[in-house]
Amino acid sequence: MTAFPSAATSTAAAVRRAAAPVLRWYQTDLSHAANDAWGANDNVLAVMPTGAGKTVFFAHVVADHVGSSICIAHRSELIEQISMALARFGVRHRIIGPDKLIRAICKQHLDDLGVCFYDPTARAGVASVQSLTPAKVSLHARWIAQVSLWVQDEAHHVLADNQWGKAALLFPKAKGLGVTATPVRADGKGLGRHASGVFDVLIKGPSMRDLIDWGYLTDYRVIVSETHIDLAGVGIGTDGDYVLDRGKGKAAVRGSTLVGDVVQTYQTYASGKQAVVFASDTDTSKDMAEQFRAAGIAAEHVDGTTDPDERRAIMKRFRNRITQVLCNVGLVSEGFDVPGIEVVILAAKTISFSKHAQQVGRALRLLIERGLMMKWDDLPVMERLAQIAASDKPKALVIDHVGSFLDPRLGLPDAKNDWTLDDQERKSSSGPTDVIPNRACLNPVCLSPYSRALPACPYCGTKPVPTPGRTGAEAVDGDMSELPAALLAAMRNAVAAVAMPNDVYREQQHIRSLPAAWAGSNVKKHDAHRTAQVELQSAMAWWAGEHRALGRSDSEIFRRFYLTFGVDWLTCQAQDREAMNKLYGWIVERLSETSVAMMWQELTQASA
Repeated sequence: MTAFPSAATSTAAAVRRAAAPVLRWYQTDLSHAANDAWGANDNVLAVMPTGAGKTVFFAHVVADHVGSSICIAHRSELIEQISMALARFGVRHRIIGPDKLIRAICKQHLDDLGVCFYDPTARAGVASVQSLTPAKVSLHARWIAQVSLWVQDEAHHVLADNQWGKAALLFPKAKGLGVTATPVRADGKGLGRHASGVFDVLIKGPSMRDLIDWGYLTDYRVIVSETHIDLAGVGIGTDGDYVLDRGKGKAAVRGSTLVGDVVQTYQTYASGKQAVVFASDTDTSKDMAEQFRAAGIAAEHVDGTTDPDERRAIMKRFRNRITQVLCNVGLVSEGFDVPGIEVVILAAKTISFSKHAQQVGRALRLLIERGLMMKWDDLPVMERLAQIAASDKPKALVIDHVGSFLDPRLGLPDAKNDWTLDDQERKSSSGPTDVIPNRACLNPVCLSPYSRALPACPYCGTKPVPTPGRTGAEAVDGDMSELPAALLAAMRNAVAAVAMPNDVYREQQHIRSLPAAWAGSNVKKHDAHRTAQVELQSAMAWWAGEHRALGRSDSEIFRRFYLTFGVDWLTCQAQDREAMNKLYGWIVERLSETSVAMMWQELTQASA
């Protein structure tokens, strides 16, 4: 029988609870929201961004829970992190997992807290989803039957038919709490019970941008230095993301210049800084670490197959800044809390917004000395922001080698907060899009991504060059102010032809000596076409007015229109009637209710 350190006494636990972490106001608000939601729902999904303190939040929920509970995660690092959080709240808990892991956690308790809170008979428990085997479930059957609260960390993994969802079913009498920074999946499956998951309601904490603006996360700068990787023919896995660790995907990465590019870009823009590299496969990650070391930079590789003891030793060296660059594969995207990370290097192509946001979020934790952090919540926002600006990490740096910030499916990780529990429909490649893509600044000193709706880089003023291989409005993203006068005149003439008054059009039919029946039919078609144009122009004017009210220039409005609807401002007014009517509908869908009402009033008066 394996011997473990004795559990904390009730007195020691009470002392620890008295010194437990104090929740920030938004964590308290989310805790209240969860309790309110449980009044009418079984399973609640709580959303807070990376670095917001999700583990502290749900550890507090467990500490306050009256009854038996279990926290479930999918990696040993997360199990250790959850166990430490419960210990800091003075919660004695059992751990369902390998003896080696339990011993490591007990040692961490003793090293950090002086007391071990592991107790195999405790009402609270922590388990890896993989450890909930039939044998383990049978061993803990009596306790499992009493569990009245389950918590799942990184709950974007939880679907009704996978191992996470099946773990929740082990506790039929329990209410559930899922916690995640990103409740979306690359495969489009929704986390709601009515969709593909198990949750009944979603509650939201502040967004990533909120926490940056309030001084709870550091802001970030992005450098896009994209390495060309030919992903043609690369498959999509069951998780909805690229398969890059084998087959064509791995061959594409291995056949590129990515490894050398990553090292060179780090040396150019981030030399001496603490960095995490997210690689696509083990061989590539190991090669990167080797090339970093060859350049005199202390670097190590780690992945899910690394021996747990060696993995802890590597992580400890990285935390202590002995290792400067940590190259990894699928390991530190989730639940990796090292405030000293100054740089994130994206070197694994993804179409998963969840993965993208989690990876960028690794660098956003504040690097503030402990004494000041103890009174951080008492400081006014402007003082917090001033302290961040004066700290050793005034801004995190993200180096994007795979074009994640240029991919309209991903973009800025702090821009998305319209979460839903629904399954996501696969969007057609035709039709409008409300996601404006980014481009990379061409200035080699800047290289920042910015919206293609802007006529120039907002950070350094560098203007983009026209899109190669394209002419006219396509080459300048629909910006009418960038087109030559002769081309604009021709486009306006085409618009004027549709707007021609009926009597003038009828006269032209007469000049052409068309039979009266044909001429009459043509006039009717022209009148319908002209009416469609008038309605479209009215919708366009109201759409532009809403954007102008936001302070956007005509140049930006032209670009936004083109990038949203796929046609430029003048060409659309000379299209056929069917295309105009379709575009009119798309625009009206995006107008405010007030604008639609006033537009209809305007059109009605004009036709009276």
